[in-house]
Amino acid sequence: MNSYGNFNSTPVNYMSIGNYGQLGTGTYDPGVTDYFSQPVAQPSWSASFTKPAPSMNSLPSVNNMSPPSFLDGLLGKDGKQGWGDLALGAAKAGLGAFIGMKQYGLAKKQFEFQKDAWNKEYEVNKNLTNERLETRQNRRIAESGATGMKFDDTASYMSKYGVK
Repeated sequence: MNSYGNFNSTPVNYMSIGNYGQLGTGTYDPGVTDYFSQPVAQPSWSASFTKPAPSMNSLPSVNNMSPPSFLDGLLGKDGKQGWGDLALGAAKAGLGAFIGMKQYGLAKKQFEFQKDAWNKEYEVNKNLTNERLETRQNRRIAESGATGMKFDDTASYMSKYGVK
């Protein structure tokens, strides 16, 4: 006969599992209670075994559980996160997008203003430079009789050297 299931052959000092309720005895004897009545050795750092486990009566009854209120759902209850944080995050994201679009519109307006101001300043400087060039060329032509030098007429000089 094989030795599977024959727990009587296992010595007691190996603390083998016998049948249900006979943990570590190695035999099936309903009268054995001495093993379970002995105090359990425990290390000094472990929790005490003298405190009983919490009873099922301390847990909330299924019949006494009420559906969560609006504030419980909003703020959360029993360590669970409520939907209020998600709603606040969505509102914050929407407001951020709205403010971003407003800032984009203001940036576009500012760019257009600066571009227009630059173009106006360029036009003023161009006209001022062309006026100075034209005046200088007219003076050269007027003084050419005294010096004997020959200069281009003002129109051809401006088409050649004027700012366009």
